Formats: sequence, C-alpha cells, structure tokens
Amino acid sequence: MGMGLLLGVVAALAVVWVLWRLRHGGQLTSRRRRRVRGDLAPLDAATSATGRRCRPKPKWVAGAVIRLCALMPHDGCRKIAATFNRSNAHRGETVGKSYVASLAKRRALAILSLRHRLKNRVTHPGPRNLTWAADLTFLPDRPQPVLRVIDHGTRALIAIPDMRVRTTVAILRVILDAVERFGMPRFLRTKNEAIFASRWITLGLAVVGIRHQRIDRFCPWQNGRIERVFGTLKSRLLLWWNAAGVPEDVQADLDVVRVWYNHVRPHQGLRGHVPAEVWDPRLRGPLRVFEAWDGLLSGYGRPT
Repeated sequence: MGMGLLLGVVAALAVVWVLWRLRHGGQLTSRRRRRVRGDLAPLDAATSATGRRCRPKPKWVAGAVIRLCALMPHDGCRKIAATFNRSNAHRGETVGKSYVASLAKRRALAILSLRHRLKNRVTHPGPRNLTWAADLTFLPDRPQPVLRVIDHGTRALIAIPDMRVRTTVAILRVILDAVERFGMPRFLRTKNEAIFASRWITLGLAVVGIRHQRIDRFCPWQNGRIERVFGTLKSRLLLWWNAAGVPEDVQADLDVVRVWYNHVRPHQGLRGHVPAEVWDPRLRGPLRVFEAWDGLLSGYGRPT
C-alpha cells in the first residue's frame, strides 16, 4: 500500500513537470540543438545594445556613402569603403564593401540624382587671395613636372612654371615669388604628396603667415579647381604639340596659355567674366582679338 502511494506521487510530480515545461516553451529532453555552420549564437541583452554586429548604422553614414558613390563613379565598392573609413576614422564608424554594394543597389536613383546636381551646380566668384591651390602635373615626353598655382575665388592662374628641379625649396621659391607679386593668401591647399607633405614647406609657409591645408587622402575633389585647370590646359597643349612638336623652351608655351586663360577665356563660374576681370574689377578698356597657336587659342580679351 505504501509502495503504490509512492509511485502515484512520483507519477503526479512527473506530469506536473511535463506540463510546466510545455507551458514555458521548454524542451522535454536536455539534448542541445546541433549548431549549423554559419549559425551565430544569440547575443545577450547587453551585447545587443552596444555590439557592432547587430547595431544599425547611423543615418549620416548612408548619406556619406551615397555622396562618395556620386563623387567616385569609376571606382569600386572596396575603394569607396576604404575612402569612407579613412575620412571618418575619427568618428568611430566603418563600412565594408558589402554594405557599399547593397546601398548602391538600393539607392541607385539617389546616387544618379546627386551626381547630376554636383556636376551642374553653379559656383560663384569669391574674394581674391583667400585660398590658393598648388599641384604638380606631368606633360607628355617630359620628365620634369609643371607646377600650377591658382586662386580659388577668382580662378586666376597665379603661376605655371616649368619645374626643372622637383624639390620643396623650388616650390617654396615659386610660392614666395607669387606672394611678392600678387599678395599673400590666407591658405594654401595641396594634396598629400611627399613633396607637399614635407614639414619644411609647412614651416616655410608658417613663417610668412600662410596656413597650409592638405586634402584628405583619396579625395581629389577637395582640390577640384586645380584639377579642372589641368584638364583645360593639357587638352590645348597636347593639340599644339602634336601639330608643332614639343619645343625646347616649354616655358614660352606655358606663358601663352596663362595669358589666354586669365585674360581671354570666360568662365561659367565667374558669370561669363575672365579671371583678370574678377581679380581687378577696375580693369577696363576695349576688347581685342587674341589668337595663338594657329587658332587653337583664340577669343576676345584684354591681354597685357
């Protein structure tokens, strides 16, 4: 009689335990579920709140990536991701190429619209001697580079010397000669090439009172006006040199280009004016016909 009562109590407890497990969503056996390859264990509450795996990206990240996709239409997702990570390392946010690829597919229309607006935006002239831009470029069949210095506000081509020696001292000499002739700018913007990243050029500019600005890596559009000057002048020089040959004195052709660019060629960003008129609004006088290089450089202006 006592044994039967004990078995009944044990059976009742077993039934209660089974019902409790079923009600709370538990399993009847203690056998653990086999993990599938690639299956991630669930994160606890603390990790889910601060972990990077499941935390959504801030809204500004998507906007910055869309802008990079519009500014870098010929680059791949890997390079766009690397550019974003370098530019926003101080903000603690990074992206991968998969994130860039998925965002580019989902926001393709927004990228095309932004690219169209950036390409067709209207710029306005600014004050002179606020920011200068300097950069080096190479011309065909010549090992020596050419330095170009422009004024951002007026688009004036300040200097375009043929650099026979590619050193920091030579660049400083050109900058100081231009300062003596045209006045002192507040900023000088360059890229991160070793010859411009030297501490000597920063120290030399600081001595005369010019602040040195360097663009971010992989972001040439931050110095886009000097890049645009390269495209305009190279196209004319290459046509002339293909027809007449490369001269021994390249500086003579560079001086002709500088006169045409500053006094003859109107700019849409300057509301149809030439850089010389924006640099000196008091410039007056009759327009004259300018023609050089068998008509490759022509127009109406006030060349000096």
